[in-house]
Amino acid sequence: MIRKKMGGTSHKPANLNVDVSLIYGDYYYVEALAKLMGWKRKVY
Repeated sequence: MIRKKMGGTSHKPANLNVDVSLIYGDYYYVEALAKLMGWKRKVY
């Protein structure tokens, strides 16, 4: 199994914080998984 590091970018035009961990990215990832699994309750 190949695992790819997932990262985000906070300000691409200035080339700042490229491919770093962003806490709000984790929220949207979990929210997307919950929707795919058919959860009826909000994640927050």
